[in-house]
Amino acid sequence: MEKFTEKITQMLQDKLSLYQELRTVLDSEKKYVVEMDVDGLWAVTERKKQLVSTIETLIKNILAQLKSQLYQIDMDADSFQVSKIINALPLSLKIKSELKKIGFSINDCKNEISLMAIENKRYITEYLTVIDGVFSTVVNITGKKQYSYSGHILAGKEKHHFIDSEV
Repeated sequence: MEKFTEKITQMLQDKLSLYQELRTVLDSEKKYVVEMDVDGLWAVTERKKQLVSTIETLIKNILAQLKSQLYQIDMDADSFQVSKIINALPLSLKIKSELKKIGFSINDCKNEISLMAIENKRYITEYLTVIDGVFSTVVNITGKKQYSYSGHILAGKEKHHFIDSEV
């Protein structure tokens, strides 16, 4: 039983460290959005996918480990909850309290990640709106009449365009 407890504890600590890394990656994502670094965003997106996949695999391994010890926990990867697992295990209060600390840390980290993901989505939406506004202004500038600083139409004069393109 002691070896099993150590293995579950290690797996939960691994899960916590993966969530902490995911939090760091989301922080980097925010930086890349602000800097409009597309290459950085692609790299961060790939890393997020890897981390989520690793977390899902780890959850499945924890559940498989529990089933191998004949613990019948009515839970799958989608409904995985550390607190239910800890409560179902016949462990001493000391061990359960240590596992609960890890569980609380995991939940705190997950909550932070959720908030960061919402904030990053908002940043991305806002920056895409700004870029869309810039492009629509640039694209439509050739169809508009050009005005001088005093507000007079520059008809018949040499055209001064911010960007001039031909297709």
